[in-house]
Amino acid sequence: MELFLVIAVIGVICIIFGIGTDFLLYAAVGLVGLIIISMFLIFLWFMAALVFSKKKNAVFSKIDKPSDGKFKSAFYVIGEKEYPCFFPSEFRIMYKKDKQYRVLLNEKRGKVFDRFSMITCIAGFIFSLTVVGAVIWFLAFLRR
Repeated sequence: MELFLVIAVIGVICIIFGIGTDFLLYAAVGLVGLIIISMFLIFLWFMAALVFSKKKNAVFSKIDKPSDGKFKSAFYVIGEKEYPCFFPSEFRIMYKKDKQYRVLLNEKRGKVFDRFSMITCIAGFIFSLTVVGAVIWFLAFLRR
C-alpha cells in the first residue's frame, strides 16, 4: 500500500515540476517491464535449482519456520537429516505426517522441492516466459 502512495507522491511532484505525463507513462511502463524481467529471472533461477536437484525419498515431518526464513515451511527427513522446502508451506491439510514422498534435494542450498513447489516453479516459469514473449512480440508489433 505504501508503494502506491510513494508512486502517487512522486507523480504529483513530477507534474508540479512540469515533467510531462508522457514521460511518466513511459516510466510506468519501464517499471512494469523491470518487474516482468525480474519475475522471469527469479523463476529461471528456481528452474536451474530444480534441474540440478537429485530425486530422493523423504518423509514429511512438520511445518515450522526455518532458521533462515520468515515464513513457515514444510520439513522433510531424508536419511538422518531434516531439510526445509524452498517455498512456504501450503495448507496443513495438504501434508500427511509420516508419509513418504518423492522430493528433489538441492544439496548446495540444503533445501528440497516438494510436489507443490515443483508445480509452482514450473507454472511460474512457463507463465513468466509467456509474458516476456508477449512483451517482446508487442514491442516488435509496435515498431512496424
